[in-house]
Amino acid sequence: MGEKIKQAIRRRRSVMVQAEWRHLLQSKTLLVAVIALAFVPVIYAAFFLSSVWDPYGHTDRLPIAFVNEDKGAQINGKELQIGRTMTESLHKSKALKWEFVSKQQADDGVRRGYYYAVVTVPEDFSQRAASLRQDKPQQAVVSYQLTPAKNYIGAVISRQAAQKVKETVAEQVTQTYLKEVAAGIGAVGNGMAQAGDGAGRLHQGSARLQAGLTHYTNGVSQLASKQQTLTAGLGRLQAGAVQVQQGTAQLTGQLPTAAQVAQLTAGMQQIKQGMNTLNAQVAQPSPVVAAQQAAVAQDAQRVVGVLQAMQAPAASAGAILQKTSAQAAASGGSTTITLPELQTIASALQQTKAIAEQTQSLLTNLDTLTKTLTTQQQTLKNGVAALNTGVEQFAPQATTAFAGYNTVRAGGERLQAGAALVAGNLATAQQGSGQLAQGAATLQQHSSTLVQASNQLVDGSSTLAHKLQTGAAQVKLLPTSPAAQQQMAAPVASSEHSTGSVPNYGYAMAPYMLSLALFVGGLALTTMYPVRKTFSRQENAWRWWLAKMSVLGLAALVQATIMMLVLVYVVGLQPDHPWLFAATSYLASLAFMSLITLVVMVLDNPGRLVVMIIMVLQLAASEGIFPIQTASGFFQAINPWLPMTHSIIAYRHAISGGV
Repeated sequence: MGEKIKQAIRRRRSVMVQAEWRHLLQSKTLLVAVIALAFVPVIYAAFFLSSVWDPYGHTDRLPIAFVNEDKGAQINGKELQIGRTMTESLHKSKALKWEFVSKQQADDGVRRGYYYAVVTVPEDFSQRAASLRQDKPQQAVVSYQLTPAKNYIGAVISRQAAQKVKETVAEQVTQTYLKEVAAGIGAVGNGMAQAGDGAGRLHQGSARLQAGLTHYTNGVSQLASKQQTLTAGLGRLQAGAVQVQQGTAQLTGQLPTAAQVAQLTAGMQQIKQGMNTLNAQVAQPSPVVAAQQAAVAQDAQRVVGVLQAMQAPAASAGAILQKTSAQAAASGGSTTITLPELQTIASALQQTKAIAEQTQSLLTNLDTLTKTLTTQQQTLKNGVAALNTGVEQFAPQATTAFAGYNTVRAGGERLQAGAALVAGNLATAQQGSGQLAQGAATLQQHSSTLVQASNQLVDGSSTLAHKLQTGAAQVKLLPTSPAAQQQMAAPVASSEHSTGSVPNYGYAMAPYMLSLALFVGGLALTTMYPVRKTFSRQENAWRWWLAKMSVLGLAALVQATIMMLVLVYVVGLQPDHPWLFAATSYLASLAFMSLITLVVMVLDNPGRLVVMIIMVLQLAASEGIFPIQTASGFFQAINPWLPMTHSIIAYRHAISGGV
């Protein structure tokens, strides 16, 4: 009994299905329509995906105009032609269809809609790139014109190409800058090494200057001592002259003989000549001595002034070098020094040169003064000796002259006046000698300051030489090789790793287009096929749906099969997981067809409108092209509830993996 009931149930279930198939097979038009509609998904998916299968792989067909107006520039005597270099580089590039034209041709091509972009290198590009050494460097600008109204994706590709050109040019300009900087660092290092050698020689010269100043100080001390002795001797000579005057007064009271008068006259003539010579040589300081004294005083004053002015620059130069050494030690052997700091060091060296020149002049004048004083002292000695000889000749004869004549008396009176003149002139000579002694004492007093300053110069020049040599060694340690320049121009590289394989744009669009094609195929079938019409006695909704799905479900499977075969063997789609790809296609096709059939069976034509609305919502919210996070809140909210959302995720995993 139970077996009969089961058989009856099976017969009743197959009535509507059999009637559905019988009607389909008997209606040739409907059968042809169903068969034709089975190709809707493959037409929809295959044609679209074929048209956008690999657009980025054929960008060499995309015409981009390149206009080079760069006139070049000079940098350190070398020609810089960035525009020409870019042109030569792009000639070798196959990424885009670069066309090298004039500005007029580029504008005409844009107006005709031929070019997707125009990249222009202005005439002052190289000049701006070479302006880094100027007070106000200018940024080099590559301009590019896009045509998004013609084609937005073409404009996006063109923008990426222009950015790549800009990055390439920027790296080239950076390398040019770094090459110049490296050359400058090398020149600075060589200059500092030469400056260190010069400072070493300055130290040696300063040591010799110090020894010369010591000798000069000793000479000044001796001069001051001898000048005091000379002053005392002149005092004694003046006293002797007074005694001569007194003796002459006594002589005038006596009357010598004619022979004695003659002898007296001759002796007096000798005394007069000796006195005149002594007066000419001793009474007033020699102009040569006075000039040499003035020259020595001026040179000493200039040396003291230059040494005082040298203290601040030398201290600044030492501080700069100490700071440079500390920075180099802190940064691992590399440092930088600014142009103002180099100028401060150069100023200290220049002033040191001026000190050496002034000191040399002082030593020369001092030597001349010493020789002049020695000569005058010898002359004075000779004059005094001559005077002494005359007096010795005169004295015996004057003793025997007891009587004289009025003429002799008159001569005696004149002799007395001459002796008085000699005494007065000797007083003047004594005063001048005192002034000379005072000047020598002043020189001796300031010589200690000069010696102290020379000691500071020796120490400072030694420190300067050491710091310059150390700085030069540290500068040479800075990385200036071509490899280092390349590293500094492009210090960062990227390492890319992708989860899943999407070789081209077609693979990226396939999950979205396959899901949409299957949904459109189901909508097309339910539009052409009589979903709400039955061809046997109606029993219940379940059997009604089962009868329709027996035909439409098979058609959905056929649609999915044809679509997969064409995409794999014609279009070239190679899914990472073929079995998962087939299962996703069949399951999605059956699910879409079942959903659409149910809605149309329940709502009839309004149901088809509902299905159209669902399809439109899925186009916007199923995350087929852009991430759902970029959409509005409404589309993000309905995204999980849409069938295509899940079919797209399944397709992505089946085709590319890594989801």
